[in-house]
Amino acid sequence: MRSLMRPTDYFSDEVFERELNSIFKSLWILAAIKPMLSNDGAFRTTSLGGTPIALRNCGGTIRAFLNVCRHRGARLHQQEFGSGPLVCPYHGWSYDTELKLDGLPRNRTLFQFETDELNEKRLVEFSVREVGGLVFVNLSPNPIPIEQQFDPSLLEVLTASTLQIDDQFVYARYACDFNWKLGIENIKDPLHVEVLHKETFPEMFDTRADRANIAPMNHQANPATDWQAVSLPQVSDVWDVPMSEDNREWHRLVHRLEGKDVYRGIHLFPNVNLMIVAGAIFSIQIYNPLSAEKTELQMHAATTRPIADFSYKPLVLWEHIKSDMTVLREDIECLEALQSGMRATPFEFEHGAYESSLIDFHQVCKQLSDAQPAGQP
Repeated sequence: MRSLMRPTDYFSDEVFERELNSIFKSLWILAAIKPMLSNDGAFRTTSLGGTPIALRNCGGTIRAFLNVCRHRGARLHQQEFGSGPLVCPYHGWSYDTELKLDGLPRNRTLFQFETDELNEKRLVEFSVREVGGLVFVNLSPNPIPIEQQFDPSLLEVLTASTLQIDDQFVYARYACDFNWKLGIENIKDPLHVEVLHKETFPEMFDTRADRANIAPMNHQANPATDWQAVSLPQVSDVWDVPMSEDNREWHRLVHRLEGKDVYRGIHLFPNVNLMIVAGAIFSIQIYNPLSAEKTELQMHAATTRPIADFSYKPLVLWEHIKSDMTVLREDIECLEALQSGMRATPFEFEHGAYESSLIDFHQVCKQLSDAQPAGQP
């Protein structure tokens, strides 16, 4: 089947701007896991849709806000993670747990704001929705209900599973020279595992692309007219890959979820790959778009909640993320090479019969971005 995506969709600045406005500035985007913000005053900074934001535990409530001081636009939190008072490091403006301005150095002489003026000044806040152990942020002033983005049954699965994320985690991020969509397409492409990762992917997983029934496909079909309509909640999906891993010694020390003999993948539209391995360990990848041809890959790993403490848990986590990176380095190298050839590609892409989930992903991306004129938020 012909592809909805053209080569230009992966390097066009205009297309990228529409995607930022219609997807990343309009939908619920995974911005943190709750263990990052478990203590009062803990914060995490990132960018969403090119917007610098901070998430902060404000007296037990997780708030998200534009990471910019109301005075002169200085960054409030400058580290990626940390804890401490919400005070601008440039001129000392401070903010309370409601994100309201509550202190200026020598206001009466230097700034001369009246009390009512101070009460009106607060940080630009964004909507937050917690789903189990996940924290989503929506940059829109009028966010859609999260149930319109993710099917309620999927939200139930996410809540039940991610509430079991342990407080101890590892985190890493990587700068990648490819369009964010390529990262998600790669996740939804089972055949590449057999080919690209044949020497590195663990043998315990059943990676056959044809392990499920595949319907016949018309190679000349145009998905714009000949493909079933897919709605936004339908494009996020869950799939289980059978695995034959023997129990690890540390598995008995954690609360294991259902699916002890599967590798569960959950794609959360637009840019999240959440994996649960053997019901015992979470691995989360976020493909954060930086520009049309640059993506920040954020990786998190955590076990499920422990039954008993075990001193070598950090080693378990680092070994897991290192194993993930062995495979991901091959992905990154391949996708960066793919990206570098996009401008010289003169033909349309084609899909095989096993790539239906990629077509669904493209369809929803197009529905959203094509309805958004460039330059309009």
